[in-house]
Amino acid sequence: MIEEFEPQIDDYKGKGLEKNAVGLVSSVIIGLASTAPAFSLAATIGWLAVETGNQSLSVILIAFIPMAMVAFAYRELNRVIPDCGTTFTWATKAFTPHIGWMGGWGLAISGIIFVANAADIVGIYTIDLYAQIAGTDPEPLLDNKFLVMGIALLFIAVMTWVNYRGIEGSARMQYVLVGIQFTVLIVVGAMALYAAFNGTGLEGAKTPAKTWFNPFAIGDLEAFVQGILLAIFIYWGWDTVLAINEETKDSEKTPGRAALISTVLLLGIYVFFTMAMIAYAGTGRSGLGSPKNA
Repeated sequence: MIEEFEPQIDDYKGKGLEKNAVGLVSSVIIGLASTAPAFSLAATIGWLAVETGNQSLSVILIAFIPMAMVAFAYRELNRVIPDCGTTFTWATKAFTPHIGWMGGWGLAISGIIFVANAADIVGIYTIDLYAQIAGTDPEPLLDNKFLVMGIALLFIAVMTWVNYRGIEGSARMQYVLVGIQFTVLIVVGAMALYAAFNGTGLEGAKTPAKTWFNPFAIGDLEAFVQGILLAIFIYWGWDTVLAINEETKDSEKTPGRAALISTVLLLGIYVFFTMAMIAYAGTGRSGLGSPKNA
């Protein structure tokens, strides 16, 4: 006998959440912003090229499969129980409170570890940007760990304040940030492809080929597995749209749709930009495949 469940919506006032604050487009934008495609590519694309070379594109495509499956599963779970507790709530109701507790704390701990590491990288890139603008050597500043840490903490404080102000203001800010990221990735990717095709790319530049989408050309299982792990990381973050489900219009359906749309858009921009960078710089020791460049 199959038991049917009706969508369950908890008392929003009891959680201090703002009902119907964001729609489908805002949810998609938040999902993309939480993944931070520009940051994810900057932190990962080089190491991905080191492990899998030209076949980095195939690895990104394969990593999309489990992400899409999880997105579909989240959509169905959210349809029945649109609760901001997501994994904690769903695992508790489907299995036991112990399983839910482990799932909830797993997400919390991974978020804490990631934010700490990501903020450190943001501090480094901020100093690099300043050095580029000022025309100075960034190394002395980068050696100052307290400076890097201070910049990182400043970014964390600003983002905390934005979130504290409410989800509507946060969503508006994400529109700007996502717009900047996608504009930069598309423009830089297009310029890289243009340079690759007209012969003005870096040493090792090449024309995109069908073999880049063949995972069997990697030839090394260990490199393939490491590449998959790296590629899965760059998709991480879209599930935020489920965590704001109780503040979303049509909370049983909109978050699930936003999750699926976010993952598809991420796949598109990742494949496009990675292909452009490989075509422009190659994956040899002087290109993306250089550990120094990674």
